[in-house]
Amino acid sequence: MRTSVHLVIAISLMLCASPAGFMTVTRSFEPEIASVRHVRAFVGDAMGIAPQSATAVLLASELAANAVEHGGGQIAVSVQTHPDGAAWVGVTDQSAQCPRVVSTPADAPRGRGMQIVDALSHGWGVEPTSNGKPVWFTLPAQF
Repeated sequence: MRTSVHLVIAISLMLCASPAGFMTVTRSFEPEIASVRHVRAFVGDAMGIAPQSATAVLLASELAANAVEHGGGQIAVSVQTHPDGAAWVGVTDQSAQCPRVVSTPADAPRGRGMQIVDALSHGWGVEPTSNGKPVWFTLPAQF
């Protein structure tokens, strides 16, 4: 086991019951590209065997990569799951810059993250605050 992994991730794990049967887990990550793989693992663990687990992991990875590249400061990832399989995932960073879906040339090597989030999620949004914003997406119970 590499001890450097423990230095890369600032862990603040919270588990709590949420309204209407949702279970919420939240964890903080350092704003480093290596944290994106840890976000994928965290979301996968939080989603468990839900049918849309792979989709949640992919979309959270896209949002985390955006937060690392554009957000600055700590990244917090929250996952709310419902027993019926519905999910809400939010990635919070400290930037006021809001993501948007853009048209990307076919030969561009990057820039399609929000297109993927828009296409595969039930819905997504941004909630600007005085110290950053969460970017979130939802997945329905039956995906």
